Amino acid sequence: MENKTNTNTPSPFSDYSLSVKQASEITGFPIRKWFKWILEGLIASEPVLNAESIKGTSYASIAGHVFVPVSTLPKYYRQKFLESTLIADKLLSVDLIGYLETNGDVALIRLYDELALVKGFINLKRAAESGKTTKARQYASIHNIDLSTLYRKEAVFMQSDLKKLVSPSDHIYHARDMCRLSEDYAKFEWGKPNHLAKVQIQDKLSKESKAQGSAICKKCPYNRDSRSNAQLSEKYPEIVFSCEKSGNGMLYPASKDPFNRFLSSLSEQDLKFSREGNKA
Repeated sequence: MENKTNTNTPSPFSDYSLSVKQASEITGFPIRKWFKWILEGLIASEPVLNAESIKGTSYASIAGHVFVPVSTLPKYYRQKFLESTLIADKLLSVDLIGYLETNGDVALIRLYDELALVKGFINLKRAAESGKTTKARQYASIHNIDLSTLYRKEAVFMQSDLKKLVSPSDHIYHARDMCRLSEDYAKFEWGKPNHLAKVQIQDKLSKESKAQGSAICKKCPYNRDSRSNAQLSEKYPEIVFSCEKSGNGMLYPASKDPFNRFLSSLSEQDLKFSREGNKA
């Protein structure tokens, strides 16, 4: 009898599923039992099977080409499968298993989509010898995403901040009386391995602000009239380098509360990366 399943076309959801053969090997349940569950409608499969479509066909001959969702596996086996499959990807240096345990299967699949998006973006830039920005814009357009968001996702990926990769919106608190250069200064100090206390960093920022005066704005990358702003804007056209407070020097809150709130809102993953390096 002719095998009516399509064994040449990969399953469209094969990244998030496994073959009946794999499921049998992982769990120890016989292949015939998996096909029994599929034919009884207890488990979804790709391609969709019925008794007539595989009549006269050896289960063993098609077990490697019929896919079932990863969620079909009992929790213990599902976790082991995802661990061995995802961690085998040497480009991923993130705690996917911890993410799975905390957020569940659905969130992990969404995360895996994001990882695939970012990995493709990174590989595209590595392979491009010229016209990287143009190709990056095309890649973003194809995937219906803003280029600035794509770059932010890449930065988050490199810092292994998984929650922000799935939802990379900016949750950092910005004090009204603090300029972007002062934010960078404070963040740099707070991200040091042997960082000072928050109040000491604020005091250090105060002294630096007085020492630099308003002249620092002429060199500030966030001042649209500065040379560094023009250079960075040309190099990274997808990022906005601007500051509405330019011309007034390094501004910072006089009160400790908004300053502390800003530092407390910084990503723990980002700080860990800054303080301990990429091996952390």
